Amino acid sequence: MKAAEILKQNLAVEPDVQNFIDFALRSVSTLGGSVFAASNSVLELLERLRGDGAGIGQPLIVRLLLKDKQLLSEWANSESFVLATLKIQPTEQQVTELRNLMSNSVALADPEVLLQRNAALMRQFERTRAKAEAELAELQRILHLRQLQVQEFGHQAHTDALTGLLNRRSFDEKLKAAFLHTMRQKNSPLTLMLFDLDHFKEINDEFGHQYGDAYLNKM
Repeated sequence: MKAAEILKQNLAVEPDVQNFIDFALRSVSTLGGSVFAASNSVLELLERLRGDGAGIGQPLIVRLLLKDKQLLSEWANSESFVLATLKIQPTEQQVTELRNLMSNSVALADPEVLLQRNAALMRQFERTRAKAEAELAELQRILHLRQLQVQEFGHQAHTDALTGLLNRRSFDEKLKAAFLHTMRQKNSPLTLMLFDLDHFKEINDEFGHQYGDAYLNKM
């Protein structure tokens, strides 16, 4: 038999939780079950609901269902919880009447409860928004760092690690671009200057490579 939904309620605030527990016990009684026998199950249900966030201001949709002779409760990320097992299978008319009774009871909820629920949901919304903004800011920070790293890698790929000057690859690229520019402009001059450090090997040999590196940087 397909499960018949008797009630669906959002347990955002504590009065909602208490109302749902009351509805559950009333359902057991109306369908001919033993309220006394269901008491322990109801207490366990209450503990599980609170453990999953019922009554603390965040949305938690809970359903009260009837499947065969079992009265069940279900909510997100939770297995069906058996509240009571009835001795006699309720008729479709009994289920319809109970559903209507529960729906009217929820619709006529205390205005104070509605205000509490709305306030709790607004607080939850603000917490969620603040968390989302913080996560977005962190993602933007990480993205900025990645962009800086990419720029640094690009700089390292085109420069000499010792002097910071453009390396041979970049020299070839810029020389080609400058030459093509001169060819297009016709009247744009192109000058290439070469510098040579005479006897640089002797500096390294006499004073060491560390001194030679410093000398090369200075030049």
